[in-house]
Amino acid sequence: MTDLSRNNLIHQPADDTWGAVSRAGAWCVTPRDVQDPSWLERAAVQTFEAFAGLARVWRVSIGSIDPPDALPAALEWHPSASHRAFLDSIPTAIRSYPHAIYSVECSVDLFAFSRPAGPHTPPVQQWLRLNDDFRFWNGEDDDRSACFSLRHTLFCPASIDGLDNRELYELNQPLLEHALRRWEDRLGAIVEFEGFAGIYQYGFHPEPGAEMNR
Repeated sequence: MTDLSRNNLIHQPADDTWGAVSRAGAWCVTPRDVQDPSWLERAAVQTFEAFAGLARVWRVSIGSIDPPDALPAALEWHPSASHRAFLDSIPTAIRSYPHAIYSVECSVDLFAFSRPAGPHTPPVQQWLRLNDDFRFWNGEDDDRSACFSLRHTLFCPASIDGLDNRELYELNQPLLEHALRRWEDRLGAIVEFEGFAGIYQYGFHPEPGAEMNR
């Protein structure tokens, strides 16, 4: 797996032809081996491998609803520490959690293109912390899934306000498509996706001016 600890700085991009939205896009997979007791560990590792180079996990919360007062386990990576070691600690934390796990939620940074200083500056690929995440749901057999969610339109051809975002879209969409296809190869078919109009199995179609499915 790629060591994503390179270039640990986290940047805040300018909000120009894209913007923050609560649910720009979400893609979900039903892993092939959900009846295996260790499926959560394996799904997490395979997801991190599939998105290596695009998504970097920095915080993890492992939670239970049985018992209802179970405290979640929390892990957090700091840029001064080894990211490889942090990733290696996640399957161990899942395996050693003392209660029946309902969910594993992983906040991620994205190594994506944005304009650091506004709409007239060249796009730069940097680590961005924009509230994106992976979530692994461990319900009944038919309600176990792995999901990836975006909460902004950096990967869309237009913003929620209809601003033309094709320059960033053309740089970012191939990164997203590559990761989603790798994810599907490792875990199973992407069976559900929803969000910004134009969303499809491997990202977003290039139709500008679409409206958000709020």
